[in-house]
Amino acid sequence: MARGQRKSLGESLVEAGIITQDQLKKAKDEERHTGHHIRKTLVRLGFVTEDDLVDFISTKIGLPRIDLNNYLIDPKIVELVPEEIARKHELIPVLKIGNRLTCAMVDPWDIFAIDEVRMKTGLTIEPAVACEKEIKKALDQYYGAKGTLEDIIQSAANEEIGSKPIKEGAELDDKELAGLSEEPVVVKLVNLILMKAVSKGASDIHIEPQEDELKLRLRVDGMLHEEVSPPKHLQPAIISRIKIMSNMDIAERRVPQDGRFNIKSAGKDVDVRVSSVPTIYGENIVLRLLDASSALLSLEDLGFSKKMLE
Repeated sequence: MARGQRKSLGESLVEAGIITQDQLKKAKDEERHTGHHIRKTLVRLGFVTEDDLVDFISTKIGLPRIDLNNYLIDPKIVELVPEEIARKHELIPVLKIGNRLTCAMVDPWDIFAIDEVRMKTGLTIEPAVACEKEIKKALDQYYGAKGTLEDIIQSAANEEIGSKPIKEGAELDDKELAGLSEEPVVVKLVNLILMKAVSKGASDIHIEPQEDELKLRLRVDGMLHEEVSPPKHLQPAIISRIKIMSNMDIAERRVPQDGRFNIKSAGKDVDVRVSSVPTIYGENIVLRLLDASSALLSLEDLGFSKKMLE
């Protein structure tokens, strides 16, 4: 079964004009010598890019593609699959509906991986395809991010990031800010803030620098609720992370900016609009969340009386 799938992938790529028959033959020869899946072999030999290959698998062969860069995974879902199994098979669970668990995989035809995850979880496994680099990045992020937002904030309170400690009021250059925004603890914090807001049905996230703290508030049902404050020393990194996600200029910190990005969390598509406003203690960030799946209401849902509806 797996061999037939591998053959059909190669032949399908030739049929689509993405690779030549000669390139397929070279890849199969290499596959026999190395034992690696032909997908990895084709990419390693430079016959096709991983992005193009993932797109092809998704559109032509009928497996869903998951962009893990814009996907927020509930830590409870991640805990369903032990880290050892996830790393061994290069996969990560992303969504559970009923007794079905969707896993983003480098090799979605690996029946041994699917069987092992199925036996471990007792769930029906639905494979999806994702880029190898995205899965490896997600494995590092999520398997180190176990626990609640409060747990991560507490563990990050004394954690240093970057090659040198961040001094109070220090001016960081663009390269330093970009590097800090990719630190695992910063990525975990921002992801968990977004996930908590989505799970609570919040319409806004407010990140407000104060003199001695970085205040975090969520607007739920029109009321602002204060959350545990992220560590003050992570302020530049957290704000830079959000600005980079929003395609905003991290070098510009003295004028207001606007940006946006999209995320997926718990099966929901969420559009996030971001505004930054400079203050004396740093940039004030407001993120407005719009759940695309619940944005449109039918006439029946608007509360009209029967006569008015007619």
